[in-house]
Amino acid sequence: MEVKLVCWNVNGLRATLRTLGYEEFFRQLDADIICLQETKLSLDDLTQELALVPGYDSYWSCSRNKKGYSGVATFVKQSIPGR
Repeated sequence: MEVKLVCWNVNGLRATLRTLGYEEFFRQLDADIICLQETKLSLDDLTQELALVPGYDSYWSCSRNKKGYSGVATFVKQSIPGR
């Protein structure tokens, strides 16, 4: 079984999504597991649209001390065999 893993320092997820759009972003990556660094989102910025991507489970960690600093997100496709 092959699994495609993408790891990307997006240097601000909102700016990246403004360029591509959310659905197009995931379609182009076409990965089973997507790890994003430097999302630069606080928990207040985390909307349902960002957190709940159809077909993926998502896991987020945001900075509690500094708004818009660092942050990571991991998306795991729900259809990975053996999961």
